[in-house]
Amino acid sequence: MSAVRDYLKTQHLFTMKAFLSQEENPSQRVWFHFDEEGKVTGHSFEPADKEWDGTGPKPVITPMGRYEGEAKLSENWAEFIKMAEEEEQRQRGS
Repeated sequence: MSAVRDYLKTQHLFTMKAFLSQEENPSQRVWFHFDEEGKVTGHSFEPADKEWDGTGPKPVITPMGRYEGEAKLSENWAEFIKMAEEEEQRQRGS
């Protein structure tokens, strides 16, 4: 299981919705921050044009997920986790 997946599985409903956007949000990205051991220590929402400054372990940066209403929340959340995990594998090579 990936570090990003482990971290996202601990998020509560209120927090989950913050990762999902009602429409495509090209102006914002999710940054997953890591410690030296490769564990996710937190996340932040950053402007899409922000670049990593080279300080500390490189974050995994993903697009926002989709939100299509309460009825599809579980499905949208599962899709976001899968996409974030794929981005982690692509960006961190694990």
